[in-house]
Amino acid sequence: MNLFDAVPLVVKERYDGYVAGDSISTRDFQLTMNEVIDRCTNFTRESLDRQTYMQIRTMVSNAIDCIIHDRRNYDLKFMTDKLIDDLWS
Repeated sequence: MNLFDAVPLVVKERYDGYVAGDSISTRDFQLTMNEVIDRCTNFTRESLDRQTYMQIRTMVSNAIDCIIHDRRNYDLKFMTDKLIDDLWS
């Protein structure tokens, strides 16, 4: 799975029930980062450089913010038919 599919899918799986005001611990965020990195097939933890890691971190943070504050917009923009099928498989 590429990065642009992994981020929305993992964030949807982990944070779909959250609402504004819910607390997300640093540990939860790091577990989300680890899961995104593990699901990506175009790099590994060993080959990941600092700049790419920071880019993934920003993408995950923005996706979490979007799903919590504007779930409808998140679903319309990020959840393609393929990702929806992956969620239900």
